Amino acid sequence: MPDSAMATGNDDEPGGGPEPPPLDPDEQALLDTLTHDRGGPPLRDAEEDSPAVQRAVEEDSVVPSD
Repeated sequence: MPDSAMATGNDDEPGGGPEPPPLDPDEQALLDTLTHDRGGPPLRDAEEDSPAVQRAVEEDSVVPSD
């Protein structure tokens, strides 16, 4: 019995392991959406980009709650 997951030999195939199963159509559509730039702005600004977070970083403080 192998003493670790790394010792199972599952990564002995060329390329480092078995091929993953093909994506379902909905998974492929999601992957295409996430990997292709739509050219538009993001759906919403990230909280990390808010002025409150920027002030907290500059002041080495916490972000105030809403």
